Parts: sequence; C-alpha cells; structure tokens
Amino acid sequence: VVLCPTDFSLQSGIALKFAETIARVFGAKLTVLHAAESDAPAYFTDAQLQEIASQEQQVEEEGTIQIKDFAKEHLGAECEFDAVFVGDSPTAAILDKSLRANTLLIALGTHGRSGFEKLRFGSVAEAVLRGSNSPVLTINENIKAVEAINIARIVCPVDLTPESEKSLGFASEMASRFDAELFVIHVRADDPDVNADQDLTTLCSWVPADAKAKCKLQELVRHGDISKEILNAATELSADLIVIGARHGIFGDETLGAHTFEILRNARAPVITIPMNK
Repeated sequence: VVLCPTDFSLQSGIALKFAETIARVFGAKLTVLHAAESDAPAYFTDAQLQEIASQEQQVEEEGTIQIKDFAKEHLGAECEFDAVFVGDSPTAAILDKSLRANTLLIALGTHGRSGFEKLRFGSVAEAVLRGSNSPVLTINENIKAVEAINIARIVCPVDLTPESEKSLGFASEMASRFDAELFVIHVRADDPDVNADQDLTTLCSWVPADAKAKCKLQELVRHGDISKEILNAATELSADLIVIGARHGIFGDETLGAHTFEILRNARAPVITIPMNK
C-alpha cells in the first residue's frame, strides 16, 4: 500500500500525484486518507448517543466524497484508489493505518518554511516522520505542481552509517523501478587521513548488483554545512527525488540525521526519509 494522507491543500495534491505514480510503478494499492477529530462532547446522555452516531456517519460519508472528488481532480476519473475517512487526529490515523497495512510509503504535503513545529499540517508531518516505520515522502512549498510526474534523477546522500545503507538500498530499488539515474553523494570533511577510495568502495558494495548499471557515484568534498551542500548538489543535478536515512529521534544528534529537517524544509525536490528504529 502507498498511503497518501491529505488535507486537500495544493502540496498534498502534489504528494498525491507522486503517491499514485509510485504505487503504479510498484504495483501497489493507493489509499487516500483524510482524518478529522470529532467534536463530540466528553460527556453525553443516552439520548444524545444516537444523534452523535448519526452525525458521525454523515460526516464520514461527506468526508469520503470529498476525498474522492479531490483525488479525481488531481489524478483523473480513471485512477483506482481507496478513499478512507477517519474520525481521529491526523497523526494517530496515519500511523495506525500505516501499521495495519503493508505500507510501502507514506506521501504527504507540508506547509511553510520556518520550521515543522510551527506548521498546521507540518506538525503532523513531523510527528509522522518521528513515528513511522515506513518511508515517508514529503512535499514542501518549494515543490511546484506539474502535469505529470517524472522520476529520472535520484540523489541519495550518505555518511557511511547503517541509516545510509538502508536509504541507499531503497534509493537503488526506486532507481531500478523507474529506470532512473542514481547519484550517491558522500559529503565529508577534507581530512587527509580519510581514504576516499575506501569510501567509494564501501558505497559500491551497498548498491545491489542489478542497480549498479544505473548508479553514478559522485564524491563531493566541500566545506560548510552538510545540509546546504546536499541541497546544492541536488539542485545542480536537477534531482527529481532525494532519499535520505534517519534514525527515529536522531534529528538533533551529530550524524547526517541532524540535517534532515533542514533538507526537508528547503529541498526543491520531494524527499523520502527512510526510518531506522533504535
């Protein structure tokens, strides 16, 4: 299943197009989900219970219709998908649905550029990124709507950690499925004691044999902030997709994961974050 939570915004519409494209290429089912918490009072009488149940049924039916209309607007009338409305908080609904299904990917939009904690739906994106066991594709406001999705150039930043090995495996699979060019970017300190050839040998060993023909390894030795160098490289290469690994709760430590949110906020291409639980 490719799960696409939506709040009916422009960015979630773009996320829906990526979700549909990835689901189709992987032969997966597309599920479009919208969640809204109930306004039911904490305490109610027996007489109110039936009325509340009736209202919730009506809200679910109207929500499902809204999901279908939104999906058809962005994907066309012929596209097949499951429309799911959940009367719960978005984060809880997304994570619960993801756990219950064999979820290949969660795709969602974010709003704003000043920090995920300040975003209306971005706060949901942050919570999903921290809690999901599945890869999460995010669409920030730098990503513009296009008529058709084309994934031809994938950038995968690595730092020779288990998180990077896992993300490179996913990026390699994506490149194979889409017949895309894969650029493996290793940003490191300009340290004379670091053996660059050994780094490249390690990276090569992580790429599956059937994907190596499509994999272009490129080492970037740059000074400065790692996230900025990754963003610059993705722009220079005209990346259609960035795939990056992160351990849950890792966003503030000293590894590549510390730069994840900076990349998610500022990338000009969709970013897939590959989780690795502690």
